[in-house]
Amino acid sequence: MASPPSVTLSAINATTSVPAPSTYHKWDAAGKFNLTNGDWLVSGTSYPDTISGKGLTITASPTIVSGLASAVEFNFTGRYLEPHLKGKGHNWRMLVWDAGNYDVPPEVVSLPYITSSGTWRVLIDFGTVVNKIIRFEQTGGGEFYFYGLTVQNTATVTATAAITEKLVLFGDSHLGGSGNSTLASSVAIMLAHKTGFRDFRVSPSGGTGWVNNGGGSLYNATQRFPFDVTNRSPNMAILWVGANDIGRGTDALVGTNFAASLDALQAANPNCVVHVFSPPDTGAPGLSQTGYDALSTVLQNGCAGRTNVHYHSLKGIAFTKADGAHANDAGSLVLYREMFNMIAAVHGLTPIP
Repeated sequence: MASPPSVTLSAINATTSVPAPSTYHKWDAAGKFNLTNGDWLVSGTSYPDTISGKGLTITASPTIVSGLASAVEFNFTGRYLEPHLKGKGHNWRMLVWDAGNYDVPPEVVSLPYITSSGTWRVLIDFGTVVNKIIRFEQTGGGEFYFYGLTVQNTATVTATAAITEKLVLFGDSHLGGSGNSTLASSVAIMLAHKTGFRDFRVSPSGGTGWVNNGGGSLYNATQRFPFDVTNRSPNMAILWVGANDIGRGTDALVGTNFAASLDALQAANPNCVVHVFSPPDTGAPGLSQTGYDALSTVLQNGCAGRTNVHYHSLKGIAFTKADGAHANDAGSLVLYREMFNMIAAVHGLTPIP
């Protein structure tokens, strides 16, 4: 992209700013959009013309556990495009690839955070006719209400190719980016994009582990696993759970629950490649916290002898923190690089220097 496009947020409830003559493509227009990642819901009778992507929210009911959702992807040839949204609380961005080329990192275009209710349009002007792959992607909590897209009549919009490769990232608050400035700077989202998956699901639940249930208010990882991992039928699963089980005297039950979860996943989807990481070593470069080694050994033993299951240790990897435990943006870059390089070593990918 020679230069970033201009981005202009409309007034509330405004009509289109795309130069006439223009065409509006509703979210369900045949062959126009690829809706990826997580759970989409038709918004219902109150707003029948929108589709809603559930945000990064973990609740006590596993039937509505939701990770990162709300990605709208399409091929675009033209100069102007104008997404139409409802409501407030949209944390989102635009990714732009040259047409047909997912092999290079996309250009990232910041989009305005919408703070008020009502309907909004965002005029995106590339300055000249371009041929690109466009993806609108949620980067935070809340819900993403997408009406559709307005373009000039001379522009073309077509759905990107169907996605067959799926990734699930499953963990606790370390995975969910509790110490990050944005979800996009979390380990999970960086890993998802670097491993090349366009359809991925992030399922974090703070305070929980394979046994620990956050003081009784949440489902633990063992209870969430069938809904957010096994039933998703992923091609790859990255599991980063266990920090909240350390030193609680439940290591034996952790081992039982972890093994049972892997058993169920492998029975349902034997070709799924699973990468299991030990918890982050919050004591590094000094002594690991009490119970860290014992818990890590339980996870390692649970992986031993399994086909397509790979255990990776993060012991001794120091990272900067936001709060004494969770990685900040700089610390997340360290963990992301280490974790990706461990995955890369298994699959023959180019490591990050």
